[in-house]
Formats: sequence, C-alpha cells, structure tokens
Amino acid sequence: MLNVYHLNLSSFFWLLTYKLRKPPGGIGYLKTDMDIKGLNRLFSIGPVGLIKRMTIHLSDIASVETTVLYKQLEKRFGEKIIYIPNGFYCKGEKPSHFGKQNIILTVGQLGTYPKATEKLLEAFAGAACPLAHSSNRWKLVLVGPIDKSFRPYISIFLKRHKDIANQIIFTGPISDKDKLNKIYAKAKIFCLPSRSESFGIVLLEAASNGDFLVTTNGVPAGRDIYNDGKFGFIVPVDDVRALSGALVRLMNSKADWEARACEIADSAWHDFRWEQIVARLYEKISISVESSKT
Repeated sequence: MLNVYHLNLSSFFWLLTYKLRKPPGGIGYLKTDMDIKGLNRLFSIGPVGLIKRMTIHLSDIASVETTVLYKQLEKRFGEKIIYIPNGFYCKGEKPSHFGKQNIILTVGQLGTYPKATEKLLEAFAGAACPLAHSSNRWKLVLVGPIDKSFRPYISIFLKRHKDIANQIIFTGPISDKDKLNKIYAKAKIFCLPSRSESFGIVLLEAASNGDFLVTTNGVPAGRDIYNDGKFGFIVPVDDVRALSGALVRLMNSKADWEARACEIADSAWHDFRWEQIVARLYEKISISVESSKT
C-alpha cells in the first residue's frame, strides 16, 4: 500500500507512478487533509483544479477528515471517498474528575493570520471587562509560540486593557503532553478562533479533557465534535461581537461544569480516539484490497 498526503503535485506523481507499477491487491491511499479553501481549489477551473481532481481519481481510497467536506466530495467521487477523522491519543484511562476553573484556553501558533488570535483577545476584552471587578473573574490562557510580528500588538493591547491585563496569560510553547493535558483539564472553555483549519486536533485534545468548545465556521471539524451545539458554539470567522457574546453566555452560565465536562469527554473518547479510527480505516482498506483482487 502506498499512503500519500495532501492534494498536491507530489501526490499526483506518486500515485500515477504507483498505478502504473502496483502489484495485484496494491492500494493507493490518499489522505487529503483538506480545508474549505482546498475544497474550492479542487473544483476550480484550470490546471490546478484538474491536477487535484486527477490525483483523487488515481487513488484507490481518498479520505477526508470532516463530514462537511466528505458530503461534497462523495457527491463527485462516490465510494472512493471515505470519512476518516483525525483523532487523539491519551495514555491511561479517561478522567472521571477535572477540577474545572474559570479559564478560557487556546493552543496554537499565536498571532499568525490563520489563527486570528487578535480576535480572541478583542472578544475576551469585551466579555471580561464588565466582570473585571466582580467575583466572576476569568482568565484567558494562551499556549504556544508567539509570532514575532504579533508582539507589538500584544503590548499595545495590554496597555489599552490594563484592568484585565493580569487575567491574560501567555505560557509560551508546551511540548510536555502531560503538562498540557493538565491545563486542558482545568479549563472550562476552549476557544479556537481560526480563520481556516484543515481539522484542528487541539479541539479533540480539549474535548477529551471536557472543555466546552467555541470555534468558527472556518474550522469544519467543529461541526463534527460540538454535537449540534450541546458541547460547543460555532461563530462566523472574524466576528468579534459573536465570539464575545458566546464567551459572555458561557462565563455567566450556571451549568454544572464538572458534569458537562464528563459528558463532553465521554463523547470524544467514544468517537475520536485513534484506536477506533485506525480500526475503521483498516476495515476500509481491507475491503478495497479484496475488491482489487477480483
């Protein structure tokens, strides 16, 4: 079996060469890792779109990570397209208690254009400033490397919002998964304000630790994880008012955060652990292998 990643020229040549030389029972598997912009490029007129469509035709199996994109691709390419989401891996058993605190968490490459970190800071300011002197104070914890071009923005933002500056914490990158999971476990809310993501595995890491999710319609995986609004909110890209409104609603929620966290984690562990996902992929590959032999 040949496994290639992404709809690009490299994958096209690998799959073309393999198709010409592969033995009986050989399978060319393409993991598209596609976002919404990639879907638009796939169906575009011209050589780029043509090569991308031919790449899918050359594969025996092509997987897509989100149901939003799967529905579009399945209409065009049929049974060749399979839905195989990304997953998460955790050592040990699912936590039964989290110790949730008034923390909004985000994890990623902070300050880059796709991550829209500035929109999260603006939304938090709108939500937190009215509560700055109340007992219902929240922290915004941002984990990840900070893009150099974004540092001046942070400095100006904190000077402009001195009343909540001590509630905003930049941790820097955290490579220790156990340490990061402890932060996930404490957070009540996980926010991914991205303008575009092919998936957003941090959503799964957060959900597996019982975080309520807030993300945008630029993150198609959000619709597969948030359980029709039961475990999360989806707001339009770059809509600070909508994002702030979602945060205010949650910050003022009287919900049982521990019970909610257990329910969110149960769903994530049931549907998105790598063990189950790989088993489904193995079944699909096995069927394709047998089909190619007949």
